[in-house]
Amino acid sequence: LLRGPVLGALLLALLALSIFFLWPGIVEYATTGHISLHWSRLLAGAFSLSSSLQTAVFALLLEVVSIWKSQQSDPERCADEKESADNRSETNAVNSQWPNAPKIRAIVSQ
Repeated sequence: LLRGPVLGALLLALLALSIFFLWPGIVEYATTGHISLHWSRLLAGAFSLSSSLQTAVFALLLEVVSIWKSQQSDPERCADEKESADNRSETNAVNSQWPNAPKIRAIVSQ
């Protein structure tokens, strides 16, 4: 139920609701430097904003769990990806220590 487009729609709805509640106070503060916003609007806006941030974290964690599940279902592919990532990080470490290393490799390989 809470995956993909439904979760995105819920996140956008909560953000829109928080903007709806808090916008008059934001405009008033920007123009006058004071706020006379009713406490209930502030509370509803803060709750909506907090809920939208919590929904965003939930969506991120769902994505992480789905990646973990796919890694557990195909461990050989993950081992190959890890090995290639390790090789890339090793190459990046060499390149950061010696910036001319790729040029030297190109010359040596010719």
